Amino acid sequence: MAMNGKKNNAKEENAQDGGKAGPALSGGQKNMAILVLAVLTISIGAYLFYPVLFPKPSFDLGNPSTSDAFFTKIQDSEYAVLVFNLSGTPEKSDYRDKVLQCGVGLAGSSGLAHLNKTIFALEGNICTTTSGNATRDECIKGSQGKPLFILQAGVADLTQFYDNAMVITVSPTYNSSCSINVLNDTASQ
Repeated sequence: MAMNGKKNNAKEENAQDGGKAGPALSGGQKNMAILVLAVLTISIGAYLFYPVLFPKPSFDLGNPSTSDAFFTKIQDSEYAVLVFNLSGTPEKSDYRDKVLQCGVGLAGSSGLAHLNKTIFALEGNICTTTSGNATRDECIKGSQGKPLFILQAGVADLTQFYDNAMVITVSPTYNSSCSINVLNDTASQ
């Protein structure tokens, strides 16, 4: 009869836990599971909210615009900022070479001859100027309110105009020169 009592007790325990008896976690295993869950939750939260809490400053391009509106702004300005965006381009690559070639051609354009030009290169968070290195934030802050010419690498050749900027994207196969002749309201990329 003692055996029947033990069998009944085991049946009662299974009934209490819903019949899903499994191996119980030890105290150390529970703590480790809680720690892993906490780290995972914090990691996902940081990944999702970091850009919102710490936004990467960017240039004020303004709204999409026309070439005519942008060239009018250039004619009425005393300043211009040329940005060679080399972020993500390998040090020795056709992408990098084309961006630099385009920037040099643009800087020497007759249409920009009347402007005081600030020229810098961005590589990640580093900004290289004619005066030395600065932070990306410092360069962005110094360019506020001035027409921007942003040169960058891409998979296709493209020129986009905004209220405050002209963005030129060049590919490794780009074989033209970058220049501006504002006096005739023409631009060639």
